[in-house]
Amino acid sequence: MTYKVRLERRLPRPVEVPCDYGRLTRMRATHVIVNASDQWSGSLLYVTVSGPGIRKDGSTAKGDAYAYVSGAGAPERNVTQGMLGDDNWQIVIETRAAVEAAMHAIVAVDAGGDES
Repeated sequence: MTYKVRLERRLPRPVEVPCDYGRLTRMRATHVIVNASDQWSGSLLYVTVSGPGIRKDGSTAKGDAYAYVSGAGAPERNVTQGMLGDDNWQIVIETRAAVEAAMHAIVAVDAGGDES
């Protein structure tokens, strides 16, 4: 059996963070997205923030931009707790924990066990 789990949650407070998304270098993070799959090589769990990109002139770009919180990507470009603030970071932690719990439950069912 294979699995893919995705959970997206709105951050309580939008915050401007760096990103490396095409020509955009800044974005306004409004959501956290946690993706997991047993089909990816390397890390099984990817945490990103998404939201409108911010152009160099300060205007909002069309469509959303994304930045890694953890997982793949250059570590020096990853969004950190200090950038997001404690209230937003708590949502990141809770969302990641929910996806990890779903992953463990799926693996347990596939193995014929029960994780509860």
